[in-house]
Amino acid sequence: EEQVNAWLIVQGSTSLLVDTGCDGESLNRALSAVCPGNPNAVLITHGHHDHVGGLESLRNAGVHAFGCEIPEKGHIGPDQAQQIGDIAFRTLDLSGHYTPALGFLFDGFSRPVLAVGDAIFAGSIGGCKTQESYRLALRNIQLACRELPDETVILPGHGPATTLGEERK
Repeated sequence: EEQVNAWLIVQGSTSLLVDTGCDGESLNRALSAVCPGNPNAVLITHGHHDHVGGLESLRNAGVHAFGCEIPEKGHIGPDQAQQIGDIAFRTLDLSGHYTPALGFLFDGFSRPVLAVGDAIFAGSIGGCKTQESYRLALRNIQLACRELPDETVILPGHGPATTLGEERK
């Protein structure tokens, strides 16, 4: 089984989880090892099962979720500034590998932090089913990252973290 990342972002007394992995049981085991209690909220990059499989478990525990395909109060789109507790972030359109898809750019850390789901991996980008979706992915990645510094930490949906400078090379 392929490993999927669920990133826990912590600032002050606030913790946000980016994506949930494949299932609630695995997610709960992993979270209990690093986080007392549940995160304050969940941010979903895109709707593939390996990124939302554990969402129902957290929702059943009262954790609010936010993303492009989350209905009503949880719906957020690209190019929005958000604040949840102590954590400020901006949403970026990273559609292409999956549409719609969001990246989350977190402020207030020593370096910018960008959670990207499957849009960017260390050394590649997420697979695209058509030439059109590939062109869309490249365009959105370039637009989202054009003004970010090389030291921006990239948190992908699979594999190790990287930096924007490494990926630009």
